[in-house]
Amino acid sequence: MVSFVAIQAIQCSALPWLIDRASKGDWAPIVKGILEDERDADNDLSLGLLLSITCSDDVPFVRQGEVAAATRNTFLGDWRLRQQQAACKAWPHSVAPASYREPIHTRVPTMFVSGDPMVVRLSGSLSTQRPGFETVSQ
Repeated sequence: MVSFVAIQAIQCSALPWLIDRASKGDWAPIVKGILEDERDADNDLSLGLLLSITCSDDVPFVRQGEVAAATRNTFLGDWRLRQQQAACKAWPHSVAPASYREPIHTRVPTMFVSGDPMVVRLSGSLSTQRPGFETVSQ
């Protein structure tokens, strides 16, 4: 829900207002923002690339027993996941081996570069939550 706002820094100032409106049951401003972003998604995103990656690397690893708890009391519930799963059933893809999700252990110093610099600055890096990882910003 928050990611569509975080990506566009100019909209970040609206975040407290959006949260306040949602806490009062008015989801219309958030839905409007999501729908506006979705209409522009084709310009910014290759749906084929998204499906090729997520249908192989993510959707097969969803733990069905955790879906209800993870989506309970959310605005869309499990709708988004179910839509993705339905799309993956029709999309040609391979499935990554189970070991794909296992941690990699190495003594070789390694640098990982990921994410949009704007999003990383706004949300922080997940790597800082893992022991032995350090985030370096320019």
